[in-house]
Amino acid sequence: MPIYSQAGAPGGSELQSLIGDTSILRRLDPEAFTDAAFGVPTVTDILRELEKPGRDPRPAFKTANFREEVEKLEDLKPGMVLEGVVTNVAAFGAFVDVGVHQDGSGDDRQNSPRKGKTRRLVLLPGSCAKYLLSIPPPPAVEFAWWWPGCH
Repeated sequence: MPIYSQAGAPGGSELQSLIGDTSILRRLDPEAFTDAAFGVPTVTDILRELEKPGRDPRPAFKTANFREEVEKLEDLKPGMVLEGVVTNVAAFGAFVDVGVHQDGSGDDRQNSPRKGKTRRLVLLPGSCAKYLLSIPPPPAVEFAWWWPGCH
């Protein structure tokens, strides 16, 4: 990227020293760093983001809190409520990682917290949710109910 290789040039500054230094970054001309791949709007966005080191514009990332006492299938008991992460969504429901090295499943015939909405419209791969274990494993881990969101 041209801005990476050229940004150290103004005033002899190294790229690392530019990060967060608004006095230098605001004096840079975005047009000086453009090429066929990166135009003025892209370079302008990059320079603005370099003014705010450590700022992450993405929403907060939530992860599931796996229960410490649950490490293998044999540790699961019917009625347990577990946090998990959706690994895949299929036509019948979703597959969920609850921390036992085998995904569990829940299907759309079960109660849905959003009436008239299928799980595919509510849960996406990577979504965090809570699950009620319905049948004793093994061989399969099945969930009777789920709630969007973790902790």
